[in-house]
Amino acid sequence: MWLSEDQFRWLEDRLAYWARRRKPVMVVTHHPLPNTVSGSHNQLYSRDYLQADRLLAILGRHRDVFLFCGHTHWDLGLSDWYVRRVVPGTANLDGFSVVNTGAVQTGYTDDGKGGEVSVPGTFNQGLQVEVFRDRVVVKARDFAAGNWLKQITVPLSTRI
Repeated sequence: MWLSEDQFRWLEDRLAYWARRRKPVMVVTHHPLPNTVSGSHNQLYSRDYLQADRLLAILGRHRDVFLFCGHTHWDLGLSDWYVRRVVPGTANLDGFSVVNTGAVQTGYTDDGKGGEVSVPGTFNQGLQVEVFRDRVVVKARDFAAGNWLKQITVPLSTRI
C-alpha cells in the first residue's frame, strides 16, 4: 500500500487535532503494520505498507492512538492480539496501541514455515471497544462460542 503526501499530512493533522482536544484516536486500517500484532511477523505481511517506517513514526508520537488492523484473520486468543508499539526516535516511550481485529469466517495461524494455515471449525471473532474519560477497554469476543476471550484496559494519558 502506498500513501500519498496528502494522506500523510491529513493523518498528522487529524492526530494533532485530537491530541489538542485531549481525546484518544481510533485509526482503522485493513492491513497490519509489520511486527506488531498476531500474523504481522509473518513474511506474508511484511510489505503491505511501502512506507511502514514513516507511518510508524507518525503514529508512534501519540500515546493515545489505537490502530485497529485486520487482513491476517489471526486468532484473538493469541497473546499478541494487542500490543503497545514503541517507535524509536518519537520521544513516546509508552508507545501506541495496536489491536488485531480478528475475523468473522475463516481464521488463520502460523504454519511454522513462514506461511499460514486455516484454523479448523467455526471461526467468528470480533471486538467491542468502550471509550471512557480516563481509559479505553477493548474486549475480544468469540461469537460462535458466545464467550469473551480476553480484554485489555488502556489508561489514557489524555485523561483530565
